[in-house]
This record gives sequence, C-alpha cells and structure tokens, in this order.
Amino acid sequence: MVRLFVKIDEEILELIKKCVQKNNGNLLKFSKEVGVCRTTIYHWLERKIWVDANKLKKICKYLNLDYDKFIEGKEVHSTRSNSEVFDKTWFKLNPKIALLLGWICTEGYIPKNNSCRVTISQKDKEVLIKLKAIIESEYKLNNKIII
Repeated sequence: MVRLFVKIDEEILELIKKCVQKNNGNLLKFSKEVGVCRTTIYHWLERKIWVDANKLKKICKYLNLDYDKFIEGKEVHSTRSNSEVFDKTWFKLNPKIALLLGWICTEGYIPKNNSCRVTISQKDKEVLIKLKAIIESEYKLNNKIII
C-alpha cells in the first residue's frame, strides 16, 4: 500500500491552527477528532513532517472543506518514491504506457531479486516489436531490449 503525504504550506498550517482553535486550543481533543497523536500535530505546526493525505482529508471534513479542491496545487509525495513529486495527473497514463503495463501485467513478470529485468512471454513477434518501440520511445534506456 502506498501512502501519500502533503507538504505543509501556509494554507495547510492555517488549516491546522483553525482546528486547534475550534477545540479552544486543546490539542488532545483535536488529535482525537482526526485520529493522530499530539506529537504529530506539534511536528506539523513546526513543519518537521508532512501531513498524511488521509489525515488531511479528515481535517478538511472536520472543517467542512472540499478536500479535492484544497489539495490542488499542493506538493504530494509517496512513501515509495522519495524523489518523485507528482500531482493528480501523475496517475493518468498515456495509451502507449497503458498498453505496455497491460502486457507486463498479463504476459510478463519482474524477478523478485531486485533486478531491473522485465520479461514478456509472447509468441507473436509483431506484438513484441510494438512493445519494444513503445519502451524505446517513452524511456531513455541504455540497456538492451532483446526479442
């Protein structure tokens, strides 16, 4: 499971402060409302850690805000990709990549020993040539692609 985290900016910081104020400054009460420990809230307020996207959804719901509108333009990271920054469009695939991933999922496998090898078992050579062309056009690889 991939968890998403949102970088705290001024708007998110103000949102958290509003939640604390709504509870008369009682961090414990607020922490119970959103299901997070007080220390985490302290870290949010000090900008030491990013906000879990699911917690941010609860905060938006708590303040009757539309999460989807609020999250637009925010910096979001995945737990599985520290260096990748992506927005909502990151999850949209172009048709070529969708086809490639479909073939890998249905006809291929990736070995578990942390190799970068992808094997697609297919008797139709034309399909393999088409997939090779997609890989070469979409990715700048220095590796061999063998059919």
